[in-house]
Amino acid sequence: MTKVCSRCNIELTLDKFLDKVGGKFNKDSVCKSCKRDLSTEFKRSKRGLLLKIYSGQKRSSDKRKIVQPLYTKEDFVNKYINDLKFINLYNSWIENNYDRWHTPSFDRLDDYKPYSFDNIELKTWKENSDKAAANRRDGISTPGARNIPVTKLTLDGKVVCKYISIGQAARECGLNTGNILQVVKGKNKTSGGYRWEETILGT
Repeated sequence: MTKVCSRCNIELTLDKFLDKVGGKFNKDSVCKSCKRDLSTEFKRSKRGLLLKIYSGQKRSSDKRKIVQPLYTKEDFVNKYINDLKFINLYNSWIENNYDRWHTPSFDRLDDYKPYSFDNIELKTWKENSDKAAANRRDGISTPGARNIPVTKLTLDGKVVCKYISIGQAARECGLNTGNILQVVKGKNKTSGGYRWEETILGT
């Protein structure tokens, strides 16, 4: 049995559509491929990006055990969707082919205070990441397992590289912070094909 996607107008088998109660054959009108494209398009829109950032702020607040943002989702979107600096950063992100380092980002001025309009400033994702790395290096970051300095070693124990935090190691090596932490704690032997040890300061 087949169905025509209402977006791409291609006739496809039903397994190419998500289930949807009430739809023809109890399937969505748009195929899975087009659904992914629509999702990507929305996430790359100004509103979609701001909503994603807001969701990230809520998750970060939970992780750091601080109160939730002191503004609503709609207040946040409405404040910045026509903000000139945000639009300039957003356009630069598009011009750089949606490169992660150019993504508009919001940094808290004081990491120990919640997200509020007077405690955030617009930056690129790279500027935000560089500041977080500098804070961890200088010992002024909020605590957490991601901030443990680690050393990457080959399987026979040769030092490959040292990182100021598990977070930095995960970003630069394309690995999961939790997996590296499990090796550091001795619960796993390797992550990404390497051994990982907590760096002893001064070594």
